[in-house]
Amino acid sequence: MDVKRKPIKFDLNTTGTITLGAKSCLWFAWSPLGIAGPQGETVDGTYIPAEIDIEHAGVVTIEVEDDEELWSNRPENPVNADGRSRVLSLQVPAYQSSTYNSENISAISTNLCALVAMLGPSSTPSSTQTQKHIGLGPVTLTVGAGQTRLFLGFHDGQEWSNNTGSQTVKITIA
Repeated sequence: MDVKRKPIKFDLNTTGTITLGAKSCLWFAWSPLGIAGPQGETVDGTYIPAEIDIEHAGVVTIEVEDDEELWSNRPENPVNADGRSRVLSLQVPAYQSSTYNSENISAISTNLCALVAMLGPSSTPSSTQTQKHIGLGPVTLTVGAGQTRLFLGFHDGQEWSNNTGSQTVKITIA
């Protein structure tokens, strides 16, 4: 399967929705496609995070369309985008690695299974990129110089391969 990265494009001053798969992992934002992840994931369209082109935006507002329990890191235990009350950081340091071009992504400590976002450049960054807790939102992020992409994924300390489901996310670009 030949997967190409194709950023989602919204016009300025519009609102749109995307469906975000539960296996979306921010650690693979700039990773080469087709390589194996630390816990058996293949970096492909299933595991790369949603990538939204925000090149001309000043602010981006993100919120979840509904708060139903639609995804899980364990099928018997669904949650909504605010995640579980268990706060944790990255459990497998191998995700934060030059192998995945993720060595400049800072780890976040937040609710397990929460919706998270990251603003960054379209190519591998040379400076630190910070993940932000979004949860159910709404959260408004100010777009800084050089930040041309919004990446969305779910916070999991390890092994995105056992995640199931999806969440609809509303994005406003202004």
